[in-house]
Amino acid sequence: MRQGVFAVIPSWNLKDDLLECVASVLGSKGLQVRVVVVDSASTDGTPESVHARFGKAVEVIRCSENLGFAHAVNRGLNYAMDAGAGYVLVLNNDTVVHESMVDRLTQAMGQHPDAGIVGPVIYYADCPDRVWRAGDRQFLGPPFIWKVPQTRIKSDPFPVDYITGCAMLVARDVFEAIGGFAEDYRMYFEDADFCQRARAAGFRILVVPSATMLHKVSLSTHGVPSSRAYYQARGRVIFLNRHSPHLLLVVANLYIWARLLVETGWQALKGRAGVARAKLSGAVAGYAYLVRRVSQG
Repeated sequence: MRQGVFAVIPSWNLKDDLLECVASVLGSKGLQVRVVVVDSASTDGTPESVHARFGKAVEVIRCSENLGFAHAVNRGLNYAMDAGAGYVLVLNNDTVVHESMVDRLTQAMGQHPDAGIVGPVIYYADCPDRVWRAGDRQFLGPPFIWKVPQTRIKSDPFPVDYITGCAMLVARDVFEAIGGFAEDYRMYFEDADFCQRARAAGFRILVVPSATMLHKVSLSTHGVPSSRAYYQARGRVIFLNRHSPHLLLVVANLYIWARLLVETGWQALKGRAGVARAKLSGAVAGYAYLVRRVSQG
C-alpha cells in the first residue's frame, strides 16, 4: 500500500544530535512515520546507539564508507520505495522537528495535488525566532538562487523554486519520474539540482509556514568551514553549468568568478586564508569534473 511516510536521515558522526532528531520524528502527532537512518561509516558508535535507544522502531542502513549526502539519501530512498512509501521526508540529522510538522506537510500535499515537494519553515536552533530557510527562488536566466526573506513568508502555503535538502517531503511520483539525488555533487547543490529536475517534470514546490522545525546549522561538516567552502564552490560550478540556458552560460560563469573573487577576498581579509583557498580549489575541481564528463562523452 503506497501511502506511508518514511523519514530518511543520513548520518555521519553526530550521534547525540541524531538521537535527538530521530526522537523528534518518532514523536510526530497525527500519523506514524517510519524512520530510516543511513549511516556513512560513522566512528562514534552511531548505529549501535540508535539500536540501543530505539530498537526495531528505526531501520539502520550502514554504508561501508562516506560517499556524501546524496548517496546516503538514495540508499534510504531505495529502501523506502521498496517498502511502499507514498512520501519520503529527507531530513538532516542536526535537526529537531515540531510534533505537527510531518502531519501538516502531508496535509498540504493532499490539498495541493500538483505539488511534488513541500517543506517547512526552518528556524535556527540557537535562535528559534529567526528563520534560517523558507525556500529559495530564482530570477529569469541562469538559476541564481536567492533565499526567501523572513519578511516575505506568508501564512498559507506558497510556491518557491527550491527547498533545501535539510527538510523536504517528496511524493513518490517525483522519484518515479526523475529518480533520486545526483550523487556527483557529493554535498551541497544536490537538493537544488533535484528541485530543478522536479519542476522541469511539472511538479510544484511549496513551503508550508505552519510546519516548522529547528536546525543546528552546519554541524554536518563538523565545524570545518574549509570543507563547506570547498563543496559549496564545487557544487555551484556544476549546478550553474548544468542547468543554465546555453545562451546564458557566459553570464553564469561570470557570476561564478565574480562571486568567488568577492568571497575569497573577504575571507582573506578576515584572516581565513584556508577557507579562501578551499573556495578556489572547489571551483577548480568543479570545472575539472565538468571537463572530464565532456571528454567521457
